[in-house]
Amino acid sequence: MQIDAGTKSEEVINKTNRTGEIEMQSNGTMFLQDYAPPYYFFTGPYVMKDFEHYMRAWNGKLGQAARAQLEKNDLKYLATIYRGLRQMTTKKPVYTPADVYGLKLRLPNVPTWLTVWKAMDASPIAVPLPELY
Repeated sequence: MQIDAGTKSEEVINKTNRTGEIEMQSNGTMFLQDYAPPYYFFTGPYVMKDFEHYMRAWNGKLGQAARAQLEKNDLKYLATIYRGLRQMTTKKPVYTPADVYGLKLRLPNVPTWLTVWKAMDASPIAVPLPELY
């Protein structure tokens, strides 16, 4: 597979998995954004109360519909891996969406993440993964 310089690594992984060049992948949730966009809300901040809430929704009708959409795009979802809480490093505590008002956030260049944080009146800045520290 020929890859152009602008292609993101997640795209490469998903494409090679879909074409059978690799048999299995373990990665984040970009596959939902790329292959089942209506269900990308599963990974949005403040959408799920906790991991148990996430699993109830994922194992319910919404998760079944998301997995069906993935299969239409030649991807078979096998399992969820809990990677722990997402962390923020700030000078002030963040407990609710209101706490991020005006807060500058360095985020991966994921359009839906940037949109969600902008909607909460934060100031997200897209940073390429190699530039994160």
